[in-house]
Amino acid sequence: MLVAILVVFFAGLGWYFVGQSTFEGRVFSDTCAVVGRVKDDATLKDDRWSLTLDQVSINGQGDKNIVLYIYDGNAIDIKAGDFLAFESEISNVKLFELGTFNTYAYRRNAPYVASVNSSAVVASPGQMRYDEVIRDTTKKMLQANMSAENAGICYSVLFGDKSLVSTDTKQVYNKIGIVHILTVSGLHIGFLAALLFFLLKKCNKYVRFAIIFAVLLLYNILCGFSPSVLRASIMSLALCLASLTGKPYDSLCALSLAGFVILLSRPLAAFDVGFLMSFFSVMGIIMLYKRFFKLFDKFLPTFAAKYLAVTLSAQIGILPFASELFYSYNIVSPIANLVILPIFSVVFPVAFVVFVLSLVLPFAGALFHVVDWGAVAINYIAGLFAGSNTVVDLKPYPIVFSVLFCLMIFASSYFLMVEKVTRLFLLSVLVFALCCGLVVYDSIGFGKNKMHYASINSSEIVYVVNDSGQSLLICQDFDGQQWSYYKHRFNIKGEDYVVSFSDIGDEADYVKGFAYPNEITYGTNTYSLEGETCFEFGDYKIHFVYQDNTLVGVEYSVNNFKNFFAVDDYLSYNIKEKLSLRLQSTRYAFCFLNKQRQLSCFDDSVTLGVYNTLSNDFSLRSFGNLEINFGKTAFQIGRID
Repeated sequence: MLVAILVVFFAGLGWYFVGQSTFEGRVFSDTCAVVGRVKDDATLKDDRWSLTLDQVSINGQGDKNIVLYIYDGNAIDIKAGDFLAFESEISNVKLFELGTFNTYAYRRNAPYVASVNSSAVVASPGQMRYDEVIRDTTKKMLQANMSAENAGICYSVLFGDKSLVSTDTKQVYNKIGIVHILTVSGLHIGFLAALLFFLLKKCNKYVRFAIIFAVLLLYNILCGFSPSVLRASIMSLALCLASLTGKPYDSLCALSLAGFVILLSRPLAAFDVGFLMSFFSVMGIIMLYKRFFKLFDKFLPTFAAKYLAVTLSAQIGILPFASELFYSYNIVSPIANLVILPIFSVVFPVAFVVFVLSLVLPFAGALFHVVDWGAVAINYIAGLFAGSNTVVDLKPYPIVFSVLFCLMIFASSYFLMVEKVTRLFLLSVLVFALCCGLVVYDSIGFGKNKMHYASINSSEIVYVVNDSGQSLLICQDFDGQQWSYYKHRFNIKGEDYVVSFSDIGDEADYVKGFAYPNEITYGTNTYSLEGETCFEFGDYKIHFVYQDNTLVGVEYSVNNFKNFFAVDDYLSYNIKEKLSLRLQSTRYAFCFLNKQRQLSCFDDSVTLGVYNTLSNDFSLRSFGNLEINFGKTAFQIGRID
């Protein structure tokens, strides 16, 4: 048994490296000539096109897909199927960077990224693929027969593409825990498979299986073979196959088969958030549904007990991921799902039937008006629930706590076939271990004489705690929500002082001191800042640094270390030259150059930045987010994720 486990482990490890190596592309050091076809994921926002190119040729040689950003986007019209030609530097995508997995690039099989101005792009007409034609036709049909917002929701419900859904709607759906209806998943595939089974119930069972298989295959093509759609399709086909052969259906085996098939074709899908949430939600349902249904069926109607049991089981299964990704949970979420899912169970089948009919009979697209009414009802109910003040903050914890939580779920299920006393004992031990671990972890805190240098939502921060326990946050552009998540993740209790290159608004009310280039607030007093005025926050000495009346960074002192933190804004060549002379003549312990290039510092200074350049001793791109432990005269740098 041990030998078999080791063989499987090393085979899986080898397959992981195969997946990573097959994704990677060539390395280009010079400007490249690129030609590629635009896929139908192109979006124009804030005067910038974001799109993916396939059928790519780089310097005349066929290559893999490229993620392309085109600035001054309003000056160029781009459609799916068009061919674009341009010259640009090409960067290689790192799948694992800054403690995260690049799901966007991996799903698009795009190991390259490039940026170019629209004036440098030559566009020529091309052809869309059949699946792109279907999606484009459906999108136009929806927009012609539904409101813009509801058309985006329906398009997302049908194909899993949320690009047309407004940020406000996504936030509402996230807040009450129904965002899963916008992503094609087991809920959608289950409805579709049940609809097909009902329509084909009088057909020969082999013909029925073949038709269901073909429809699900085509639907996977339309949805881009996303992990959640593929997982649900494999499990549905396993159920149909069990019915076909007269064998019992085992949901846990079907889930394992789906995982095996997906990871065999995409070894790195195990790091895809969509894959993880899809699998763990289903695992939660498999493990806990029967117990919850048995409990709820005692005092609720059967249909309500089923919906509530499924919802609660799935949400418990993904709770560790919810704390990592959303850091909150709405306690009315099960009730919201109980009310909305029955409506959705009617809306989705109708939308799918109208979608199919409209491809054959275009005038049938008018029936999307009916779907529009259903979307209005769902949005109205979602808005009512979103207005409730029932959100509970969640805190991300190290993975060991997630493992203990999953073991608790398993110990609670019928799959652990032990006596009741043994089950209760195991559950008690796991709950005790989890509670003790959480208490100990929360009591440790961030620690003194420590700095974090990190990228939060593509914006750099430095968080410092000195030997007196006073904390200082220095940031490019303060994002309260992202910073709250970061604090939870690394057990940071709070920040005493904040220095930002932009105003942080009402967030300033919650700190002892806040400063940005024009103003400083300390307690209830507010003062104007002019030029390089030096000020003190507790034991920290701080001043904004200017070069030729241009803000270039902030200087701060902690313990015996003087440090520099650069702005991300564009700096002219002359300003960079003068700033480099200043940095070379000042004995900074740490120079955080962030996204600035072509800057040089004092020889003994430790330089840190985002990019892997010759001037940076450490880069976030290469090492991930960094932790610096320092004393009075020495320091140590290491990765934090």
